[in-house]
Amino acid sequence: MANIKYFGKLRTLCGKNEDRIAANNLTELLRAIQKLYGKEAKKAAKAALITVDGDKILSIRKTALSDDSKVSFYPV
Repeated sequence: MANIKYFGKLRTLCGKNEDRIAANNLTELLRAIQKLYGKEAKKAAKAALITVDGDKILSIRKTALSDDSKVSFYPV
């Protein structure tokens, strides 16, 4: 399960600062966020600056996650 940190509007929509979600890649993670917190949360997540293990993500589709990945969503 990846470790997720929420900031800004996404934090408000999810109602929490952190989460642990099982996902093999960012596409699955975004689907899980929508399922758990709704379409508005997924929209906010996609609009955010996303980092995985401290590295800025440029392509959601090509980013794999592992069980110890640290994913953060920062407002832009």
